[in-house]
Amino acid sequence: MKIIEVENLRKEYEGEGIITKALDGVSFSIDEGEFVAIMGPSGSGKSTLLHNLALLDKPTSGTYKFDGKPVENLTDEEKARLRNKKMGFIFQSYNLLPRTTVFDNVKLPLLYAGLKEENENDLVRESLRAVGLENKIFNYPSQLSGGEQQRAAIARALVNRPLIIFADEPTGNLDSKSGQKILEIFQDLNEKGHTIILITHEKYTAETSQRIILIKDGKVESDAKVVNRVIAKNGLIK
Repeated sequence: MKIIEVENLRKEYEGEGIITKALDGVSFSIDEGEFVAIMGPSGSGKSTLLHNLALLDKPTSGTYKFDGKPVENLTDEEKARLRNKKMGFIFQSYNLLPRTTVFDNVKLPLLYAGLKEENENDLVRESLRAVGLENKIFNYPSQLSGGEQQRAAIARALVNRPLIIFADEPTGNLDSKSGQKILEIFQDLNEKGHTIILITHEKYTAETSQRIILIKDGKVESDAKVVNRVIAKNGLIK
């Protein structure tokens, strides 16, 4: 089943009479269960693409179907509801609330889901176990390492059992050991059936995925399966 289908997606910005093409006719699809890296240098358009795929921005033209349905005419409220129920987000800067425990940070996406209290707590604990933080639930972000904070952010992205997880440069603020642990978690989640889109400018990070979409100057320069995939657990190439 195709979760994402974009066709001839364009995003243009106009300033002082000059039109800048951030996305210039992008087309591809992503199936359920895929682990895809969108790779490109700074200014290539990959962040703009992420914002459009995550319904945080609207393309100038082109079509976008999420989970088989067009999204162009959705209201802001409908988009927000779709993001909350079917999308998980992981950012380079973690975005954890500093005065809130790990448990309550992870629980945040469930506030609008209308679940019973017992079920909410079970989902939070399940997500924290998935990233190895079940013993840190009462800690605050300042009491965690950078890698642990990012693992908490991954747990938060998982808690509403989304169709897809968007990870925007998730290892950018981490040392190599912590970054490798995060990539290991992504590979493990993907093996369990999670669909993941990873935004990165790093070749090694991209090669932990199954497929790389290379963006340059707002266009898809290449779209190919990863032949020599890096297995993050031991740093080897498969």
